[in-house]
Amino acid sequence: MARKIKPRKPKARGVVLDGSLTLAWAFEDESDAYAEAVADALEKVPAMVPGLWPLEVANALLVGERRKRITEAKVTQFLTLLQSLPITVDEETALRAWQDITMLPTWSWRFAWACPWRPLTPS
Repeated sequence: MARKIKPRKPKARGVVLDGSLTLAWAFEDESDAYAEAVADALEKVPAMVPGLWPLEVANALLVGERRKRITEAKVTQFLTLLQSLPITVDEETALRAWQDITMLPTWSWRFAWACPWRPLTPS
């Protein structure tokens, strides 16, 4: 009798984070199940972020503090948390903007700001 083999989900080698997902962890009103699942995954796998990510996150936290969405103490606590996570900043993002990204065909990627994430994702 033939045995059915269940397909296995491939194990994640890591995740690619963007600012909006990261900030969902800081602002309670933006958190959702997906953001929490990614946060939980960071206990098992590392994350990679483009070079713009620290500036994007810092700017949003400053604006959030100015708009009274988050306190200075919570910003400090959140930044400490981020520094403790296995997150690697891609130091080549700016270089890619000047070389690789400008060489991509226009039909492939229509927005230059989205392109730094492309080299970080699996082919």
